[in-house]
Amino acid sequence: IFCGPSAAMVVIINGEIVPDNDPRAKAAAKPTAAAPRPTAAGNRGGIQHNATPTAPTGQAGGGGTNILTGEVATAFGIQGKTVKISDNEVPLVYCIVVGLLALLFLTGNGEMIKMVMAVFMAFYVYTQYQKAKAAGQPFGPFGTAT
Repeated sequence: IFCGPSAAMVVIINGEIVPDNDPRAKAAAKPTAAAPRPTAAGNRGGIQHNATPTAPTGQAGGGGTNILTGEVATAFGIQGKTVKISDNEVPLVYCIVVGLLALLFLTGNGEMIKMVMAVFMAFYVYTQYQKAKAAGQPFGPFGTAT
C-alpha cells in the first residue's frame, strides 16, 4: 500500500467508500451554515462543553451522576460547598476524600485504603439498588428489583 503524498484519499459517505475527488465527497467536506464550527473557548480537546448543563431526572440523593458530589456529599452535609484552589472552584468533598486517602497512604495504612474503597463500593451498589427499586426497574444479576 502506497501512503505517499500522491496516494488517493477516500471518504466514507453513508457507508459507501468514495474517492475524495468525487462530487459527493467534496459536498460533504464543505461546512454548512447550519452546523456552527467549534471555537477554541467552546471546544477543548475535542469535547463539546454545554454552557447550561442539565441534571438527569429521577436521581435519588444529591442528584446527578457523580456519586461523590451527589450522595456522599449529601451524607456528609456538604453538598454544593466548594473550596477555591488556585482560581478553581473544587467541591469540598473532593478535598476531603483526597486528604483522607493521602493521610492513609502516607501513614502506611494500605489495608485501611482497601477497606474505605470496599465501603465506598458497597455504598455505591446500595444507592444504585435504591434508585432502581424506586423507579421499578430490574436490578442485579437476576433482574429483580425486590
